[in-house]
Amino acid sequence: MSQSAHLLLTLKRCLKAHGITYAQLADAIGLSEAGVKKAFVDGNFTLKRLEEICGVMEMSIQELVRISGAVGDTTTQHLTLEQEELLAADDAAFAIFYLLISGLTPAKIAKLYAFDGPEIDRQLLTLDKARLIELHAARRVRCKIPLNFEWLEGGPLKKRYDADVKREFLASSFDGPDERLQLVAGRLTEASLRVMTKKLEKLFAEFKELLELDRSAAHEQTKGIWLLGAMRPWVFSTVRNYRK
Repeated sequence: MSQSAHLLLTLKRCLKAHGITYAQLADAIGLSEAGVKKAFVDGNFTLKRLEEICGVMEMSIQELVRISGAVGDTTTQHLTLEQEELLAADDAAFAIFYLLISGLTPAKIAKLYAFDGPEIDRQLLTLDKARLIELHAARRVRCKIPLNFEWLEGGPLKKRYDADVKREFLASSFDGPDERLQLVAGRLTEASLRVMTKKLEKLFAEFKELLELDRSAAHEQTKGIWLLGAMRPWVFSTVRNYRK
């Protein structure tokens, strides 16, 4: 897929994530709905028109390009040991960094969470110094770490939070409208295991892609979703205890 085609596909996905129809977009930029549809089919946009469309979603062309580059990128990135040590040593720093990387602005964090202005400013400076974010004038923030970063194996974040995250995440009946937990057991050949592994990898790649696409949507339009996938050779202890 060419870069222009990939950018156009990302633009369509962003509009969908914002819940903006072609008819609504047409009204916002002064075109007919047929004209908007034709422009997307032809892939023929001037920079001015592209800027107008991005403006309807309250995002910039630069943000669209960033999302386009991130979507489909399944490369896993880790923090440095020093960055993890900083976040693991300060719950407030960890919380604010998590909220920023989830798409919240400092103003929205101040509105929704129990952090006062001076505390947020102090943490923003700390995160900027650690090269986790870029801090600009008027509290504008650009996150330098992708959403699909993973904690270092045996690193400070895993030691500090891993057990609590797993315990709290699984402490649910999973019977809510947006919850699902199903445990299936059986026996598979090595060939079938490789197939399942690839399917799981594809699922997580698609989840990360949706995270990037929806990152530009308004906070009120999204829900904080966690996805846990697990597969391993295992025998339940009640059965294993009878083994000779």
